[in-house]
Amino acid sequence: MKLAVVIALVLSACAVPDDNGSHRVEGTPADVTTPAGDYTGYRVVTACNDDVTAVGVIGTGTTTVPTDSRISAAASDLMTQLEDLPSVWHVDGPGAVCGPGVGITIEIYDWRDVDTVIGRTAAWLVEHGYDVRVGIRVAPKPGHVYG
Repeated sequence: MKLAVVIALVLSACAVPDDNGSHRVEGTPADVTTPAGDYTGYRVVTACNDDVTAVGVIGTGTTTVPTDSRISAAASDLMTQLEDLPSVWHVDGPGAVCGPGVGITIEIYDWRDVDTVIGRTAAWLVEHGYDVRVGIRVAPKPGHVYG
């Protein structure tokens, strides 16, 4: 009985957003309906070879982003495509995401927004003709860690 009370308290503490700006994960992986596969100008991967990336959106264009400063600038540009989605709490690069190569990570706390993020990311990759890997990580938003 005591263990059940402790578990209930821990779970309830995780389910309530803190006043410090943190937020719990909402939705489930079942909310993602975009199928993995090859599309014109990009590929969607749902079986990434790491423990944190839920979905990879991989540009298949010919424009590479070879330097850290350029991938950081590209990440900032991608963020402008996502800034109206409250669940997107961090976009950053460089990093290896969903395989070898240059990558950008998008951190989001709501599984129900993943399809929208895939669509906007794919459109951005195609628009620029990028050969860039973008990983979408669904995770709780920590309080006041990122601006």
